[in-house]
Amino acid sequence: MKKYITAVISIAIIACMNTGCHEDKNNTSPITTMQTTQFDGVQGNCSNGGVKIEVLVDGTVDDAQTQYLCNGDNGVNGQNGIDGSNGQDGKDGRDGRDGQVGKDGRDGQNGQDGQDGNNALVVTSDEVGDNCALGGMRIDVGLDENNNSTNA
Repeated sequence: MKKYITAVISIAIIACMNTGCHEDKNNTSPITTMQTTQFDGVQGNCSNGGVKIEVLVDGTVDDAQTQYLCNGDNGVNGQNGIDGSNGQDGKDGRDGRDGQVGKDGRDGQNGQDGQDGNNALVVTSDEVGDNCALGGMRIDVGLDENNNSTNA
């Protein structure tokens, strides 16, 4: 912005010298003023925008004194900087605690005792007959329900 101000002041001084910037007491000299307009894009002989400076004499633009202060071309992009070094690795997290084993449940109540059973094994000889053609031993096994040492 400072470059614009310096140029505008210089042009204004030249414009005042050419047309006169003061009024005489009889009001016979023209009143000269200046206006500036900032613009983007192409205008006048500026291809990248700039400032248009116009001199007004008695409120009318004097086209012969219109000046353009142009913006310069965009500079070339600089090259990318070097990548920074990698950051330090973070600390390992803490291990989680193992779950605790639950307590054993209480033993249930004992059931009622059952009745004692009586088994009987009776061995007798068996004659030759329907069960054994040559004879042999007969073995009877079962419950001795009446405590007589047989299952009958």
